[in-house]
Amino acid sequence: MNSNRRQADIRDSIRILLSLAAGIRPALLPEHLPDALALLTESDTRYWNRLIIPIYATIKLDHGISVIPLRLRADIQKKFMELLAIQVRQRYWLERLAGIVKNAQLPVILLKGAAATGTIYDQRYVRVSQDIDLFVHKRDSKELVRIINQIAAPRPQNRHRVFSERYSHEHNFPIDTGMPFNIEPHIDLNPRYSFKVDNDDLWRHSMEHPLFNSQYIRILSDEHTLVYMATHSFFHLEFEPHHLVDAIRLIIRRVPDLHTAFAYSKSWGCSAILHLLFDQLQAWFDWSSGLPRSNTVQRRLVTHGECIRQPMCPLTDHVPFRDQVRSMMLHDSKIRVLLFSSWFLFKRMMDRILKWCNSVVAKTR
Repeated sequence: MNSNRRQADIRDSIRILLSLAAGIRPALLPEHLPDALALLTESDTRYWNRLIIPIYATIKLDHGISVIPLRLRADIQKKFMELLAIQVRQRYWLERLAGIVKNAQLPVILLKGAAATGTIYDQRYVRVSQDIDLFVHKRDSKELVRIINQIAAPRPQNRHRVFSERYSHEHNFPIDTGMPFNIEPHIDLNPRYSFKVDNDDLWRHSMEHPLFNSQYIRILSDEHTLVYMATHSFFHLEFEPHHLVDAIRLIIRRVPDLHTAFAYSKSWGCSAILHLLFDQLQAWFDWSSGLPRSNTVQRRLVTHGECIRQPMCPLTDHVPFRDQVRSMMLHDSKIRVLLFSSWFLFKRMMDRILKWCNSVVAKTR
């Protein structure tokens, strides 16, 4: 009984934090606010660090500071100021990279946190990001990497994943902002063979980013962004808090056409995955898409949807291989599941072969 009560209290606290991060005043305030904010002061808060800035901003704007105990208020304000300093450094790198790209007249589409700045978040209180993700035409990828090399060095090659990294859809260039932070150019939105995405269609419907006033700095259409949010969470096998907050902010502030987004998800092969995101938004924000779902999609969600983790089941550093395989069963196309799974296993095998070959070469020297 006490365990169930504890779980209910944690769920209520998470719901409060998610609502505050989304700019929504939750119904459980103010009496439950201190318990919810206490989650942000625990020893390991990397799970929530990205959202502390918008959470604090919402409380401050809603005049909710007075109900927070002084000691807790001081702890939250300290975290807010530390993360705000990191956010300023991240914003500097984003603007610096945008300026270089504009001067080179190289079109890019900003993704995820970089795209959220000044669109679904107030630019003063944008959430902290972990990467600057850039989508680029494949023909321009070498030039973009050359440009990034002027300001950041590529991540040293992982000797355990030589083949996988060589044929990855993204590359990593670490930079120093006070926390782990990378510039990540993408030639595809998702890993190879996973979804059937029409890249030309992404560019046709893309828009100029409102902060940069340049045809070269763009963002995905709202509908494409919503579907991409679902597939990105899917590959992490987790709806982290910032995934859900970004999605609900997009829906509330940008009002994407859900029927168009659903049509895109069907063409990509991820309609069940989009419904999975909608289910999480309904559970945490009491929001409903109102879109019908087929019996097949519902059956997939019931059978395989629980392997996707969510805020009540915090992240881990390792996702079991069986969960990765099971998650692919949420894909609309069985052929695509087979193709992606085969590619995934082939990469693992090649990584092991190349690791063995490199070790043999090293011993003979």
